[in-house]
This record gives sequence, structure tokens and C-alpha cells, in this order.
Amino acid sequence: MRYVELHLFRVKFIRPAQTLLLSDSRTSSELFRDALLERPSAELRSGFLWHIGNVVQLDDSGGAFAIGRTTNTTLSRYDEEQGNFVEEDSEDSPYTVCLYDLQIGFVAIKKKTRLSPTTEGIARQLSKLLNQTEAAKSNEIQVRIDAIPDPFNFIARIQSARFIKRFTAHFTGPNPFDADELFQKPLSVYCQAIQGETGKVITEGEALDSETAIAVTRSVAATGNEASARIIEHEGSRARNIHLKGDNAKCTFPEDEFVPSDGLNAARSEYQKVRSA
Repeated sequence: MRYVELHLFRVKFIRPAQTLLLSDSRTSSELFRDALLERPSAELRSGFLWHIGNVVQLDDSGGAFAIGRTTNTTLSRYDEEQGNFVEEDSEDSPYTVCLYDLQIGFVAIKKKTRLSPTTEGIARQLSKLLNQTEAAKSNEIQVRIDAIPDPFNFIARIQSARFIKRFTAHFTGPNPFDADELFQKPLSVYCQAIQGETGKVITEGEALDSETAIAVTRSVAATGNEASARIIEHEGSRARNIHLKGDNAKCTFPEDEFVPSDGLNAARSEYQKVRSA
């Protein structure tokens, strides 16, 4: 049986530190919506024209769209009338489906290796297209699309560790609506004020608090950022480094049962699992 995989990514519309005098007051959700509705196209690599299309609304805050690329190719075929082999110019336009939630600010990309070997590759092209839109350019906004990692194994190792000796958490400029008050919100504002793109906080101690580390890990994962820790797993064992990385958060469907509205709801549920892992 063939399966559909939806990989989750966080979409961030990051404003510059000095808001432009003529910039509008649209929220990140509104900018995301308007950027998609522009249906941008751009030649992101010589001979490869990428597009966003087929934008549809599925409910109050979510919907679906397609992203794909067009390339010119030459096809060989046999012309029965002429009795000859001939070559004809043709267009090839593979695409995949993406599901989005404007309120949360995520996109779930349907894996399609014919379009790109990885969903991260598709996400990179999507971010380039969104950065080309008037919604982004008119406000000097940087659009970032970062993978939402599956945090469950990382959290389990922190929970079971005898000691946490060091914890490192990364952050970006402000955007996600549910950024936590303890870590992401104040540091992302600082990142914007100092005109940075990314930052990290390293905390060291003899025995760091695991519950705080887990709470920050949930926030870091949900906002598409990175984390790592140096732990002692057992009394007397050597310290070792662990990283919040690996597989994306994702949901899977049998191909013949995939329906965009069901996929969107499954992606939302998966996101909530990450946020409250």
C-alpha cells in the first residue's frame, strides 16, 4: 500500500527592527494569506520556474495550495502517420499539495520525491517564492520556513537523564502566536531589536531543572528552532551530547484515503502533540 506523508514546517513572517513608516498593519496571518493569494512564480534556478497555485480555503483559518516547478523538455515519440521517430518540445510540471494554518502559522508539505528528494528542499523553494511577494517586499519582511522537529525522543532522554549539565536553545525573530512567555517571546524581541536573524542561549550547571528544559524544548520544536543538551544518563557515566534533530513531525495516510481537510486536521493534531509533548 502506498502512503502520503505530510511534513510540518513553521512559517515565520519576520518584520525588520525599524518598522517602515509606510508599512501596513497586517498581522502575520494576514500577510501569509495575502502572499499565497498572490500566487507567485519565479525562476529560482536556471530553467526551473516555480509556482504557487490552486489556493483554496478549507475552513476559517486553514486551506490548501499547490507548489510545483515547470521545466522545458524534449520528448521522443513515434509518428505513425509519417512512419518516423520525432522529437517534440514539452513542459513538465510536477507539483505537490501543501496544507496551511494561518492562525498557528504552519504548512504541512506532502512529500513528493519527483519534485524534490526531501520536503526541506520544497520548503526552501516555498520560502523563496513567499519572499518574492509584494506582501513581503513592501514591508521588508523576511519569510523563514523551518522544519518542526519531532521532539519526543529528545524529551524522553532529558526526562531519564541523571543530570543535565548544559542546555542550549535557539531562537529567531518574533512571529509565532503561541511563543512561550519564559523563553521564545522575550528573546525573539531582543533578536529583532539587535537586528539579528537567529540566536541561542546556553545554560550550564551541575544539575539543570529537567521540567524547565522540557518546557523550552516544546516551544523550541513548535517554533521550528533547535536545541541540544549535555547529559549524564546514569550515575558514574560520561557526559554526552544529544540534539533535537532527526525526523520532522509528520502524519501519514494511506494514499487512497487522503483528503485535504482530514490532512489539515491531522497536521493540527500533530502540531499540538509537539507543543504539549
